[in-house]
Amino acid sequence: MMNRSRIEYCNFSWNPVTGCRHSCPYCYAAKQAKRLSGDVRVNKGSNQLRKDENGLYILDNPFRNQSGKVIPDPVGFEPVMHRYRLEMPAQKKKPANIFVCSMADLFGVWVPDSWIDTSEPARHGAHFEEGRKNNDFKDFKKREEYHGKQECF
Repeated sequence: MMNRSRIEYCNFSWNPVTGCRHSCPYCYAAKQAKRLSGDVRVNKGSNQLRKDENGLYILDNPFRNQSGKVIPDPVGFEPVMHRYRLEMPAQKKKPANIFVCSMADLFGVWVPDSWIDTSEPARHGAHFEEGRKNNDFKDFKKREEYHGKQECF
């Protein structure tokens, strides 16, 4: 399930990608990831994590520590594609305002286009019957070349 949000302009946050390499000193997401990562050194040795051709981490299922507890950010604030989260918008029963990647910069230079492209079908699949409002996805982009290049859903 997506996380309910207290932010006034959205109902939920959806993080198919987490992590960032901007190293902003004021970043709330980096602080949260550090708090929710558990023992990163141990986690990185787990066979639950795999790396793509760019050396970035991919999770096909929620990461669980040795006691079975789900660890949302097992590698700290390093970029991770959480494939198991891609279907979450389609599971919404009512239209919602969804903040995309509140714990990442989805359009950072280190993020492969394939990760960005992978999130698009999830947005398209989250439509409701004709005559009803669809989900509204809120993207915040730091890279100029991505401003205005994606459709609003």
